Amino acid sequence: MFLGWFLLLWAWPARARPGYLSQLPPRVRKCQICHMTRSGMGGLNPFGEAFKERGSVQQLLPLDPDGDGFTTQQEFEAGTNPGNPRSYPGAPPEIPLLPLTLVVIGVTGGGLFLWRLRRYPHE
Repeated sequence: MFLGWFLLLWAWPARARPGYLSQLPPRVRKCQICHMTRSGMGGLNPFGEAFKERGSVQQLLPLDPDGDGFTTQQEFEAGTNPGNPRSYPGAPPEIPLLPLTLVVIGVTGGGLFLWRLRRYPHE
């Protein structure tokens, strides 16, 4: 029973609410615009917190939620992340690395167990 719940929760995809994503320009529609991680899990970043308070991307366009000196509008136009102060127009690009995944399957006296560890670089 425990293994079944574990596998269900492990495989459950993170999904942003369609109403939220539809407010974002297509170029920047990804979980990390509002969340601290690429997967959408974890807490909200400064842009996500500001969006949660105001409920509208339009109200955030003239603001700089992450404090990097660029407005949300400028960051959207440049394709950078308005919730990450290291991501701003003209910033050197981060080197993309593939996510690392480790899966361990083992047998104990009580039965089979599965353990999965995922780590995304730069998070």
